[in-house]
Amino acid sequence: MPKHEAMTPKAIANRIKAKGLQKLRWYCQMCNKQCRDQNGFKCHLTSESHQRQLLLFAENSKKFVYDFSREFESGYLDILRRQHGTKRVHCNMIYQEYIKDRNHVHMNSTRWYTLTGFVQYLGRAGICKIDNTEKGWYIQYIDREEEQRKERMAKKQKMDVDDEQKIMEMIMKQAQKALEAKLKDDSLENDEEEQEVKEFKKPEDYKIEFKLPKLSTNDQSSKKVLESGSAFVDIEDSSKRRKIRDEEDSPSTSKRSSLSNNSAKKSSLDEIMEMEEMRKEKTNRKDYWLFENTVVKILTKKLGEDYYKKKGIIEKVEYRSVAYVRLLEKDTRVGDLLKIDQNYLETVIPALGKKVLIVNGAYRGSKATLEKLDERNFSVSVRINDGLLKDRVVDNVKYEDILNNVRRSNPNFPFTNVIFSFFASKIRLENHVKDINALCRAQTMMKARLKGAQKGHSLLKRKADALNFRFRQILSKIIENKVLMGDIMKQAAFSLAEAKFTAGDFGHMILQNVNKAQVKVKSRKDNVAGVTLPIFESYQDGPDSYDMTGLGRGGANIAKMKKMYNKAVELLVELATLQTCFVTLDEAIKLTNRRVNAIEYVIIPRLERTISYIITELDELEREEFFRLKKVQKKKKRDREEKEKRLKERGAVLSSVPESSIFDQSDDVPILFN
Repeated sequence: MPKHEAMTPKAIANRIKAKGLQKLRWYCQMCNKQCRDQNGFKCHLTSESHQRQLLLFAENSKKFVYDFSREFESGYLDILRRQHGTKRVHCNMIYQEYIKDRNHVHMNSTRWYTLTGFVQYLGRAGICKIDNTEKGWYIQYIDREEEQRKERMAKKQKMDVDDEQKIMEMIMKQAQKALEAKLKDDSLENDEEEQEVKEFKKPEDYKIEFKLPKLSTNDQSSKKVLESGSAFVDIEDSSKRRKIRDEEDSPSTSKRSSLSNNSAKKSSLDEIMEMEEMRKEKTNRKDYWLFENTVVKILTKKLGEDYYKKKGIIEKVEYRSVAYVRLLEKDTRVGDLLKIDQNYLETVIPALGKKVLIVNGAYRGSKATLEKLDERNFSVSVRINDGLLKDRVVDNVKYEDILNNVRRSNPNFPFTNVIFSFFASKIRLENHVKDINALCRAQTMMKARLKGAQKGHSLLKRKADALNFRFRQILSKIIENKVLMGDIMKQAAFSLAEAKFTAGDFGHMILQNVNKAQVKVKSRKDNVAGVTLPIFESYQDGPDSYDMTGLGRGGANIAKMKKMYNKAVELLVELATLQTCFVTLDEAIKLTNRRVNAIEYVIIPRLERTISYIITELDELEREEFFRLKKVQKKKKRDREEKEKRLKERGAVLSSVPESSIFDQSDDVPILFN
């Protein structure tokens, strides 16, 4: 049906309808789409986009309902707080203002079915004050921010008062200390005045010495004058002695202050250096430590016993943690090139005085000389040989942070001749010459692996299909049993009520007489495509001990109740089996799908690329061989023509000999069996 022309009444009406609100029953909250009529809404429900949104909602319905409820509550409270503040208003008035926004969250998508339920929730949560009147529910917003501001102001005032009290207490303590010191000085002065003047007595062999002080009255001279044996020291004025005593105290104080300043300066410098070292250590400490032209040791037996604990030189580093290691000549497997991860390698410590390379830590990448070996702490001391830190000695360098650095005459090698396996495969390269037999063997090996990978992929795919089929069966049974469980439990509860009504309360009698469980559960295992599933079964152990219960009255109702509860227990056990199998199969399906994807998108493409690379190399070798043979044939032909020309010039007649070709399909003359 074509659209109406612009500016026609129908087109204007359609635009007005598109701008305003439409009917709520034709609105889809998940797709955020408003339909105009029932037909449009029905078409939307069958659309692919709506089905995708429903699948997303089915995966985590609680999360979507929670998000919608939170958005609705936030928008409603924003209008209430900003437009009305703490005034008492009708709840429907706020709701009408909220739904004026065309893109608002509808209430039927939240956890509240009615506006009354939402208002009651606000009252229970303490967000608003609510009251129910004849006109409906009224709400009043509780401003928590004002209370928080008052609490912050009260806390700040209390902190200010506490600070003032602390300052006053500190001033009072200082004044008390000053008063005590003054009283102590006064007592010392009184003691000195009360001292008696004693006669100076000197030994017979005592020498009297006089030392004149220098013009500059420094601290040491005054100290020496006091320490000299003068006869007039004891009769000096007490004030002068106190002055000299103060002068004696001053140099020691200045000396201590200078020493403390020096130590502070020194400790600050040390602290700065330590911080710089820590920064460099944190920056340069990496998870990978491989460098080219360094010696390492192989620590894995997966490559074979011939390579275990053998040393080699790293010729190339790939992806930071994968090394191409060529074995050293002193080992048994000379020239073998291995591709191996750093987790299977170990650093090699050279002899003292040898060159090393720091591969991790603060001095990463620096060349150094090994100075000292500390076997107790598994560390070494090295001297830096290059850079701004040349000749610096670094202690406590761990074993794994240095490597033996070597210099090779010809570090380059043809990487195109190396074929890599899934772990660290190898091909022996002798004198860097392409080996056709090795390439053919590698091609055969890779084709076998590709065939095995394809077969494994098909088996895992069939296993995944079988698990998915069983998974869907279990899911349908779970849904069916849960629906049935509600009916069974309802009938069992109703039968229990009937039995109690007719026979009275018989629960205490059964609880007193019970001595063992009559209904028990046993388990067995089931195998589905290699996945073990637990199966639970209920059974009755022994005869019914309470078959005579209710003989006087209510026997039929009690028997019916037993039957219903036995059926409920069986259904519960079956439901437990289905739930356990559901969880187990879910994990197994995820693991199988990951393996299928890994083989399909990683292993098989990698093997196919390797095989295509080998085929390309073989084709190149074949072309080179063909070109070489053509050159040889051409050279032989040219030599023969030159020989014929020389014989013709000498006058000799050369018999015509047919030209032979190495590509002829003629049969060879048998030599051994002639």
